[in-house]
Amino acid sequence: MKYIKKISIFLISGFLFSQDSYSIDWKQIRTDNYQIIFPLEISSEAQRVANIMENVHSDLQLSADIKHKRVPIVLRNRSSIPNAYVSLAPRMSEWFNVPIMIKGMGTNEWYEDLAIHEGRHIAQYNFADYGTARLVKTLFGESAFSMFTNFLLPSWYWEGDAVGIETAFSNSGRGRVPYFDVLTRDLALSGLSPSYQQILFGSYKNVYPDQYEIGYLLTNHIKSEYGLESLPSIVKTTLRWPFTLNPFLPFSRSVKKITGSNIKDIYSDAMYDFKSSWEDQINAIDENELELITEETKIRTNYRFATESDDRSIVALKYGIADTPKIVRINNGNEKDILSLSSSVMIFGFHSNGNQAIWSYYNPDKRWTKQSWADVEILDLQSNKIRRISNKSRIYSPNISKDGSKIVATSFSEERVSLLVIMDSETGKILDRALPPDKGIVMFPSWSEDAKRIVFISQSAKGRTIYIYDTIKRKFNKAKGPSWDDISRPIFYNNYILFESPYKGVDNILALNLKEKEEYLVTSSRFGAYYPSIADNRILFSDYQSTGEKIVTMKLDIASWKRIPNVRYDPIRFYKSTYAYNDQQFSEKKSLIIDYNIDSYNHYTNLFNFHSRYIFNDMMDPSIGIASDNILGTLSLSSDISYNQNEEVNKIRAGLEYKRYYPIINLEISSGNRKIDYKNTYRQLIEGVNDTLEFKVKESWNEFIFEFSTRLSLLNKFERAFNSQAYFQFGSQYISRTNSFYNFSFPNGVPFGVQVNSKQELLDSNGGILPVYLEAFYTKFHEKSSLDIDNTGVQIYAFYGASPFGGSRKGSQLYFYMRNLMNGFARHHQIISVIESEQNQRDNIFSTKMDYPVGSNWSFFKQGYKIKLKYQLPLAYPDYSLPAKLAYIKRIRLLTFTDIANIDNILQLSLGAGLTFDVGGFFDFKFPLPITTLFYYLPKSNDKGFKIRFN
Repeated sequence: MKYIKKISIFLISGFLFSQDSYSIDWKQIRTDNYQIIFPLEISSEAQRVANIMENVHSDLQLSADIKHKRVPIVLRNRSSIPNAYVSLAPRMSEWFNVPIMIKGMGTNEWYEDLAIHEGRHIAQYNFADYGTARLVKTLFGESAFSMFTNFLLPSWYWEGDAVGIETAFSNSGRGRVPYFDVLTRDLALSGLSPSYQQILFGSYKNVYPDQYEIGYLLTNHIKSEYGLESLPSIVKTTLRWPFTLNPFLPFSRSVKKITGSNIKDIYSDAMYDFKSSWEDQINAIDENELELITEETKIRTNYRFATESDDRSIVALKYGIADTPKIVRINNGNEKDILSLSSSVMIFGFHSNGNQAIWSYYNPDKRWTKQSWADVEILDLQSNKIRRISNKSRIYSPNISKDGSKIVATSFSEERVSLLVIMDSETGKILDRALPPDKGIVMFPSWSEDAKRIVFISQSAKGRTIYIYDTIKRKFNKAKGPSWDDISRPIFYNNYILFESPYKGVDNILALNLKEKEEYLVTSSRFGAYYPSIADNRILFSDYQSTGEKIVTMKLDIASWKRIPNVRYDPIRFYKSTYAYNDQQFSEKKSLIIDYNIDSYNHYTNLFNFHSRYIFNDMMDPSIGIASDNILGTLSLSSDISYNQNEEVNKIRAGLEYKRYYPIINLEISSGNRKIDYKNTYRQLIEGVNDTLEFKVKESWNEFIFEFSTRLSLLNKFERAFNSQAYFQFGSQYISRTNSFYNFSFPNGVPFGVQVNSKQELLDSNGGILPVYLEAFYTKFHEKSSLDIDNTGVQIYAFYGASPFGGSRKGSQLYFYMRNLMNGFARHHQIISVIESEQNQRDNIFSTKMDYPVGSNWSFFKQGYKIKLKYQLPLAYPDYSLPAKLAYIKRIRLLTFTDIANIDNILQLSLGAGLTFDVGGFFDFKFPLPITTLFYYLPKSNDKGFKIRFN
């Protein structure tokens, strides 16, 4: 399960192949069905996870007949990112210990929620081990099995079914939370429902419900309308013989076969039912009279965390499909950008008191990328100075007092203890820390105006509770008892606490009278009211509208507030599943608590984990190979026998990457035949017979290679909207060449009387060389919005290789590459410039790295320089499916380019233009692929032509 959506995908990319520090003392618990792997300091939490997983195991399975192999679950406690997932190759689940503190996730306890959701994903993969998928798994292992099943079954099935189980089997779950389906509500009730193809493949210009949201709607509808067994039957039918059932639309054909309806109609019916269930409810809402602060936008743009400054201007955080997160100031309808921030602040926390802005941001270790922190920065909105006040902490949801002297936040330790922390805003010194009475997760703390009290939410196994902390007496008072409502962001207002809460199925701002404990409805929004703040006797909040969350204001008139019951129900989501699996939720089931044995997890005895076989290597040559990746991600190994189709020779290879310690070490050994066909037909005049001998030449030899390299990570830094990375690598490659021959062939025969040899041994070519190389890489990129074609920033790469130890051949290479991406002349346009330089001395023992200009013929060279200029811009966003669902086009781009090169003092020039079609997928299959058609023209030779590229 990838909890984090587009705004933070960049944070978790690569996590499957990253590591924790080698210093962790790993332990394990082995139950009947799971292997829990964890650091020593969270042993008690591991015991709890082991018991939860065994408790829920049987109920999560899609069939009682499914065979289950013990699955490793790794509990990580060094990361600041809230996330979890199930993977194959290697087969495992990985849970990060920090819970998600954002809207829409529900109010379940974090590990209990993961047990249901991730446990269901494990069960889904168990169930998918069937038919052709089982054949693929048997032949090729887990990697091919994962690709095959995820190719055939849409992502909305995997995530929607898991969300449905999470909702049906718990007290909360996303299916019960208004914010989770607010986008679907908006689209359905506004008459803007996208097509099924648009939902399946997505869009750059529009925001559509993701696989979780639309998946829950579709899987819930299918189970409700066609029976509990309908969805498993669809999966089995799809996997049985998918390409004989329908080679292009196997899933859609399976849906039709099982339900009698096609997927398009099922989607339309689900949206119609959803809309019908909400129409009367929405029409009965008597909306408040609101003053709009932000202007209407044509595209979806959100404004959050609005706060009034001393000069009456509004400070807020803005983001949308055209914007990455940025702090803005709004004054009398005029908007000014202040500072761009990382998308991580949407998860980690942001706040402004009008004069200062404060946020928590993602701060990863430069080497151990599964170790990261959440640190705090403050911006003075008058001087524009930024200060970092924490270092290598895990601090979330910071809130700065009205006078700017103190900060309150929630901290999270490696032992999974959440504390309310108070910090000095100048020094970052911890002034106080306190554990909430229910030992829950501290969420959304907020100061009173006099900075003497703090209101916050604590989430525990009993739901969410509102507490008030007296900073003078250091005492907690419970303001609102625990409930499963998705309450959020409490703030003080006179003798009231205002907070976000569902009311009759819609998120609104409610008020709690601290003396009488009575609750009132403050706002009456059509779709949702969020992020409240007080400005004198007015309230500022974000009102959910069809074009995004807009800042609005209204007068706080206590007399007009509507008294509502303290215990409420949702008329739409008052959950009683029409496809109930049993009468009890997991949290209500009683089971024996087992105290499992805890053993050491030995890194070395678990070094190898062979999971996959493959028939093509990285060069797409036919191969027979095996692959291994261990559970902790410290060793990757592959070995294969391959056939080089170009040279028509075989090779044996084995390679490994060892990542346990600071330098990453790569070793590779290979042995095989080599062959070069020189293609040309050569002619030699034979004296004495007055005839010409025509012959062709192939060079062959045996080659043994041993390669070693080590890589040092030098930089991995997130600074506001920028991410910078750098590494240095040293390597050496011993190459031994033996049995070198020229092999001759005579296509027109041999003239009479002429004797020839079919082979000529090349003794001078035999021998060994030991080149060494150094390479360095640096990149710094700015985050991009959905409408941006690519990130802006710079990328630099340098390489130097030589053969200082002698050998049969001697040579060196010096290469430099720099790519710069800038904004173009209009928004979302882009200018790309590339500078390359390569110098080769003596023998060519290193492969060339610089490409010739587009359309030019390539050959070895000694010295070359090249400049490339490219301009690209979006032409259209069709979001259109071609006839017969052949392909789905999301965007069309225009590009122009100029390549100028000086290669061995010969000037080469290439001009051209092209169109790129950003394809979302084909038929039923989600398969993002940019297809570029290029026209090029070479002025010097007057050559012209077309090329197709898939990048």
